Amino acid sequence: PVAAMGVGLARAATEAAVEFARSYQLGGRALIHYQEVQLQLATMLAETRALRGMIWHEARGAWKPRQLNAAACKFQATDRAQKVCEMAMDLLAEHGGLHRNRVERTLRDVRLTRIFEGTNQINRLAVMEDWQPQLFTPSTRPGV
Repeated sequence: PVAAMGVGLARAATEAAVEFARSYQLGGRALIHYQEVQLQLATMLAETRALRGMIWHEARGAWKPRQLNAAACKFQATDRAQKVCEMAMDLLAEHGGLHRNRVERTLRDVRLTRIFEGTNQINRLAVMEDWQPQLFTPSTRPGV
């Protein structure tokens, strides 16, 4: 669920950035017409869709839950969602801090997802804990 929250926040930030780029004028043209802005929006969209795909892929196997899958989704989705929110904030520049543009709130909220239900560092350790039987042979296990 926390990974899905991250995806939702990334999507909200992307949508707010697109809305801003379509309406804000620079040099007599909407920002959306500038290639650098288009590239940034494309990256934000691709990141958000990749995270959504990862979560859906792991959710299909939820009948056989594994700590590794849930923890990997959580830290990857929330870390990348924060990056997307930061990209939106960069795109909006001084307008990013305005409450009406919604980006400042997504950035604040996404930071919570990185510590909620275990920090992302703890989730990385959980991945390694669950993965150890496949990684180590009996002779290479730590402490053996």
